[in-house]
Amino acid sequence: MGLGYYTSEELVYNKETGALLTNRTWNYNPPGAKDIPADFRITLRKKAFNPDGVLGSKATGEPAFCLSCSVVFAIRNAIMSARRNAGLTETWLELNPPYTVEKIWLACNNTLDAYKLQ
Repeated sequence: MGLGYYTSEELVYNKETGALLTNRTWNYNPPGAKDIPADFRITLRKKAFNPDGVLGSKATGEPAFCLSCSVVFAIRNAIMSARRNAGLTETWLELNPPYTVEKIWLACNNTLDAYKLQ
């Protein structure tokens, strides 16, 4: 849920009418089952009772969403690394989620020549 919110769930509105343009499966791309990393180190605690939760329950929605903010910092660090490798100065980036592929590429401020093999 959180990974999609921060990386791909971009809401685009018509500037004239205000209508939502990304309201279909063709242009709304939340992460799917194949987007889970191959190396995903999660430990589930067995018989971990929560005395403060309702009937000993633990939260299920909010922790996953709150922890997904780590993707924001990882992407920002990757962008800054790409900018350093390209010889660009380190300046503050005004970059707001969702971090789509297009926004990441533009934030790196590279040219297509930077991706050609010498």
